[in-house]
Amino acid sequence: MSKGSRVVVTYLGFAFATALTFQQGAEARLTRISAGPATVIDLPAFGATGPYLKIAGTFDGEIDPADRRNAVIADINLAPRTGGKVRYTSTFFILRPIDLSKGNGKLFYDSGNRGSKRILQWFNDGAASDNPSTAADFGSGFLMRQGYIVALSGYSGDVTPAANAMSITLPVAVNPDGSTITGPVVAESIPSAATNTTISLPYAANSTDPTNGVLTVREHALDPKVVITGWSYLNNKSVSFPGPAKVQWIYEFVYTAKDPTVMGIGHAATRDFLSFLKHATIDDLGNANPVAMPGGLRAIYQWGRSNGGRQVRDFIRWGFNEDENGSMVFDGVMPYATGSGGLMSAHLASDNGSVNRTD
Repeated sequence: MSKGSRVVVTYLGFAFATALTFQQGAEARLTRISAGPATVIDLPAFGATGPYLKIAGTFDGEIDPADRRNAVIADINLAPRTGGKVRYTSTFFILRPIDLSKGNGKLFYDSGNRGSKRILQWFNDGAASDNPSTAADFGSGFLMRQGYIVALSGYSGDVTPAANAMSITLPVAVNPDGSTITGPVVAESIPSAATNTTISLPYAANSTDPTNGVLTVREHALDPKVVITGWSYLNNKSVSFPGPAKVQWIYEFVYTAKDPTVMGIGHAATRDFLSFLKHATIDDLGNANPVAMPGGLRAIYQWGRSNGGRQVRDFIRWGFNEDENGSMVFDGVMPYATGSGGLMSAHLASDNGSVNRTD
């Protein structure tokens, strides 16, 4: 399970795919959407669009590993199945006009940065908030005055579930006989202070025996790696080493981990959630699409900062902008302040939150 390499993705700007007629009965789909009580938010900044509803909840989905659009997911063949399908559960968050006819019929999707919500901060000059509720949170109300629906969903399996965090529950890969998968994983840490002598591990160590791991340090990426002794496991998800830490040097811990998450399913979850919002009226159980309107949504646009921008570049690169009915998902994308990397989601035991150092 190597995490040492990263995928570099070229910026694609606007995203286009062949748009075909949407049909019900797709093999991969959102099967259940469960919305909590809606909160009414009525602010003068919303203008003629009027009051908005704030809706949060969860959705379940299933994907067909045999479909060519899903076969690109790393080790999807090792994910447990129910009735031949791989299942997941994610969170969602929606802001929509109470009267959808006063909106513009378009949706802006925020590919949240590590589970956060930031689109109102950057488009409305609002306060940073993961539970926007106040006039300060909604700022100028720009997106609302324009009539946009705003939506987010969980796509990154390494986001810890918490109140107002956009998280997703993804399956753990297992061997064909059902046994636990183990393999080498690389955890990298670049301390910003001499007291930062703890390294968090993206996956649980298969064993906390001191023989399971090698810690090295170097100043630059291509420098020789110097082995550090005296480190120890704090638990199966973190290690510590003797201080003081060398500030801005690269600490690399290589160890044998277990239970890799099939992280790439997060892309399929994003695709199927947005396809549902764009085209469907109800889920398999009869629950209503919270933004359903006659003729469906006119368009879906994407914005994402940092990790959220990296997410959409991988999303497009790996073909997820075509849903399983052949329809286009995003009509346009705006990745912002992303750096050059992707999410590592094309690899087993990926760590979506990891970034490389710029030497």
